[in-house]
Amino acid sequence: MRVDAETGDFYFQGESVTDPDTLAWISSDSRLKDTESVVRLPAAMAQIIMEAERMAGTV
Repeated sequence: MRVDAETGDFYFQGESVTDPDTLAWISSDSRLKDTESVVRLPAAMAQIIMEAERMAGTV
């Protein structure tokens, strides 16, 4: 994961989700645009993401 120092945008690297049932489940709450994809991040990444948000000043 990286945070763009200028924009504060987050970039995630993870396992691409291709399972149709999972994609349908996600799309049922938030429709995916043609330019979007779903990336699975392990639960262990939550603390890292929260720390990056804190350091980027977005929280």
